[in-house]
Amino acid sequence: MSAKLIGHITKTRVNVPVVLTLSVIPDIDLLIPLVEHRGPFHSVLMAIIMFIPVFVLFRKSVLPYLIALIQHSIIGDFLTGEVQLFWPLTSKPYGTGMDIRSLTNITIEWTTFTIMLFAMLKTKDLVCV
Repeated sequence: MSAKLIGHITKTRVNVPVVLTLSVIPDIDLLIPLVEHRGPFHSVLMAIIMFIPVFVLFRKSVLPYLIALIQHSIIGDFLTGEVQLFWPLTSKPYGTGMDIRSLTNITIEWTTFTIMLFAMLKTKDLVCV
């Protein structure tokens, strides 16, 4: 939803499937052995650095996609645990320290998911076939 808002502000048409894909990219670390979950792949700093060439090519039209990528770390993992936001400058984790299996975390995750699902249905970004 934040990517759509930024798209509206920058007058950029947003490709929702690409936004959804980018929003889960940080969790690729779950599939890579010996890489810490919520570590380097969740770094906001690294996401910005990786987007520099894309910014050069496409300018402000990529801003919604960068937001989709970093909101996973900032909104999802920072609020519901700890994440290495500024790797490689520091590997210090930042966040609330909430346990991923806690009732509070599960409630936040499901509430956010439900709100986004209804918002996507209302804006017709989720087409049910």
